[in-house]
Amino acid sequence: MSCSTAIRAVILLTAFGCIVPAFAQDTAEVVTDAPIVVSEAPIGQAVPEPAPALARSIEHIDITVEDQSLSVRLQRTDPDGVLIEASPIFAHLRGEASIEGTVLSYRRYQDGALIKLDFSDGKVRANDLVLGALPDFDAREEASTWLSLNAISVLTGTVVQENGSGGWSFKLDDRLRPKFDLNLFVNGKQVDASLVEPRSVGPVLLVPLEPIIDELDHTLERLDGNVISVTRVQDGATFTLDLGTGLVTVRGIPRGVTPNIAYADPDTLLLPFTAVETLTGTHITLEPGSNRIDVELDGRLAGSALPGIRVADEVASTGFTPEALEFQVSDRGPAFAQLNSRIRGLNTQLQYESAGGVTSPEELVPSRITLDVQSVDGWVGSLGDANTRFRELGGVDQSRIRGVTFRRRNSENGRVLALAAGALANGAEQVSERAARPTFGGYAVGARVLSEDETWEAGVSAAGGNIPNTDRIVAGGQYQRSWPQREKGLTGLFASGDFGVFDGADGVKVDGRARASARYDINRQVGAQLNISYDGGQFGATNEMRDDDDTDVPDFEGVLSDPSASRFVGSLSTDWRSVRNWGPLSSIGAGAQVNYTRTGGAQDSELVTVSGVASTQVTRLGLDLSVDVSHGIANTAGETTSSTTANVRAFKRFDWGVARLNYANTKQDDGDQQRLVGTLQVDPIRKRFQKDAIVSAGPTATAIWTPDRSFARLGATVSGNSGQLLGPKLNLQGQFSALQSVDPEDSQTGFLASLVADYRITDSLGITASYFDNLDGQRDFAVALRGRVQFNAPRKHKRPLEGRGILRGKVFFDRNRDGIRQEDEPGVPGVRVNVTSTRLALNVDRDGNFTIQNMLPGLYGLAVDRRTLPLGLLVPEDSAARATIGDGRITELDIPIIASGQIRGTVFIDDNANGEVDPGEHRLEGNFLTLSRSGDEDDADAEDDIVTLSASFGQYSFENLSPGTYELSMNHGGIIFSRTIELTDENLFVVQPLALPSGDGASDGAAPGAIDYGGEVIGEA
Repeated sequence: MSCSTAIRAVILLTAFGCIVPAFAQDTAEVVTDAPIVVSEAPIGQAVPEPAPALARSIEHIDITVEDQSLSVRLQRTDPDGVLIEASPIFAHLRGEASIEGTVLSYRRYQDGALIKLDFSDGKVRANDLVLGALPDFDAREEASTWLSLNAISVLTGTVVQENGSGGWSFKLDDRLRPKFDLNLFVNGKQVDASLVEPRSVGPVLLVPLEPIIDELDHTLERLDGNVISVTRVQDGATFTLDLGTGLVTVRGIPRGVTPNIAYADPDTLLLPFTAVETLTGTHITLEPGSNRIDVELDGRLAGSALPGIRVADEVASTGFTPEALEFQVSDRGPAFAQLNSRIRGLNTQLQYESAGGVTSPEELVPSRITLDVQSVDGWVGSLGDANTRFRELGGVDQSRIRGVTFRRRNSENGRVLALAAGALANGAEQVSERAARPTFGGYAVGARVLSEDETWEAGVSAAGGNIPNTDRIVAGGQYQRSWPQREKGLTGLFASGDFGVFDGADGVKVDGRARASARYDINRQVGAQLNISYDGGQFGATNEMRDDDDTDVPDFEGVLSDPSASRFVGSLSTDWRSVRNWGPLSSIGAGAQVNYTRTGGAQDSELVTVSGVASTQVTRLGLDLSVDVSHGIANTAGETTSSTTANVRAFKRFDWGVARLNYANTKQDDGDQQRLVGTLQVDPIRKRFQKDAIVSAGPTATAIWTPDRSFARLGATVSGNSGQLLGPKLNLQGQFSALQSVDPEDSQTGFLASLVADYRITDSLGITASYFDNLDGQRDFAVALRGRVQFNAPRKHKRPLEGRGILRGKVFFDRNRDGIRQEDEPGVPGVRVNVTSTRLALNVDRDGNFTIQNMLPGLYGLAVDRRTLPLGLLVPEDSAARATIGDGRITELDIPIIASGQIRGTVFIDDNANGEVDPGEHRLEGNFLTLSRSGDEDDADAEDDIVTLSASFGQYSFENLSPGTYELSMNHGGIIFSRTIELTDENLFVVQPLALPSGDGASDGAAPGAIDYGGEVIGEA
């Protein structure tokens, strides 16, 4: 076979998917060796080469390339030979040519094949594989782009034909021609790709990136140079692709080079499908003979809940949205109402509480009304009646105000700034015979800063006007630490101090106060604690209101007789506990304490107290014993008094109840006092009835002895709870008590009866009625209405930190098991949700809602802790809750929970025909039972039959059943025994014994025939 014949036989080269067309059969002569001057730059950038020196004159002719006319230069070398300057042809076909020595290289755009022609021997290589040599080729010393028709055909993969007008036409081989008219589908949905059409070029499928990015909600960004970046919404991963080199990086780490990048169009982002798969996390397929391109998300990314609205956009678009209203009204107690709502970036809670009931307008006067505000930016405030939470007014010893408060935590260091200002609570005024409301006067203002872990805090506060001549400003702070993990050494430390300036009746004064305590454990058995405190007289004086007839300030008890008196208190205590038992004694412990108190001023006084305590348990007797003794000496204005007190306590639990005994003995300068008290309390005797109804009764007895008098008190209490005996909506709770005083001097009998009725009108509305009677003319009846109206789910998130997102959702009861939450499908409370592969976990609220703040972007799996599910509910087996977190966005995810119906029971021979399993009746083990869903057999949704075996003692069980009607059947001795069973949302657990009739036929396997058993035919031949 000749070399020319071998070359013509070469049809196709498959290397990196390239196609090499057959060499043209009619060859052209080549020019003789001659010096050629060429540019070694790619043809797309080089100037046309000059004609070979020995060639004839240059002609300009028109040719057609892919049906488009081109003007090229031509030289005729022989009467039948021509050379064409091929640069315009290469450029029109989008190929790239370069020259290096004697080799002309041409990379075809259509299939990426690199074709080389060596001018030294005429050999042709495709992707470095030698195909053969051009026929009748005259070797040359340098390569050139002046080529014969056959050489152009071989390099470009075209078929050359004369066009009848003295020129030629070049058409690509059909296997290299791009295929258009392809439809693009993303996750089953057709997308518009008309601007940049997908196409198939040889074995390479080119797909437009941007329509896929838009449909998948990914983020596309063009970076510097020829680099693009794609951030996938499903897992937050960021991929970059260099369109020049094909280098792919993930989060800045190089991961490889995508093939066929030479086919990419950087301007339109028409990319090889492999590059698109990598960037978008998809699988792309084009079935042979089809014009449908399917783009499907990888299974690890598909099915996750995607990020939704940005937090900033949601906040800006939120109008006034009521969330929930809770209320309670009564003819006796205070009326109460609370409205939760949100508007823009504020979550609000408006609270109202009346002074009394609803029987008179005066009692509806607010005793407390407050508007609490929480911003999604993190700050919290209130307007109205408030109790300070962070000791904003601690320096002036106030907490209740009517005014404003503000708190904010610094996101960088975690410190809390708390502010408060308003009028101080200074008393109360009567609004009716039964109701009073607080009054306010004067002023107070304060600010405090607390560390993130609240180990230290500092602040300043001022108050005045409430008490005449008591304006003051105080600055101070405190520090506290504990080390509970230490077994010895310093385990606790606290220190605080305040410094104040006081403007009183006697002029401006400066004073201070300080407190400190420390706990030191010598070892596991012995520890000691030291406490000291000092209060300047000005602090003591301003803590009490003074009696002044010229003011409206009410008189409070405990007014200091000397406002300038200072006070110092110190105590040192130690405790010991045994780590082992001492014979019959266990849990042995003892302690001692010394206290010293000194009060200055006109009535200078000192008090020293020494006390000790010991306790143990007598193991064999089950008896707890404790003894404490204290002795104090007081010296006031030179007069000394003393007092000694001893207490002995005993406690013992019996099978029937508990017994307590307490003896106290106090010796003072003016006499002694003794008291012995014994108590017996019998455990209530309980009787349970159907539907959780219960009645209990328990007596008590107390005996008291003193040197002057002895007496006893006897009592008994009977209480009851109706449970659901009166229905699921009505519950009654009653109590009757009888008390008898056994005293020779004053014997009395008393009774006390009460009845409370709760009626649940709806799940969120109920009424309570209560009646009280002492059977001696004193009685009372009260009615209260309470309820809760849910308008919208609460907003529980704040604005996330930069680079974080929010996940919120609901665990709901999926009644129809379609995995989609309907309006009538409620939330499931008390469930714990875990974020897999993290430490994040939380419990849902009473409506099944949950929110996780400040999550890093990415793909997360969520799992319900099955141990926290209410009885009868379970997670669907095919449930795979996944969520993608986006930067600054909210991801919504609903997790379905389905009903887990159960049918169980026992298969047995019912000898006495009572339908119940009695002792001695034979239970059938190893028998097949079939459970079928009742309904149309042609129903496509009908469940398959479930078959199980009766286990030991004839027990059987069918789990995970949805509500519906079922047929339970068993073939025994050739007879089909069956029962119809219905599961409902209210009754998902059914215990159904399968009773078989007794008799020789039933017991030995013979068929007894169809019988009427228990009013229902359960056997058929």
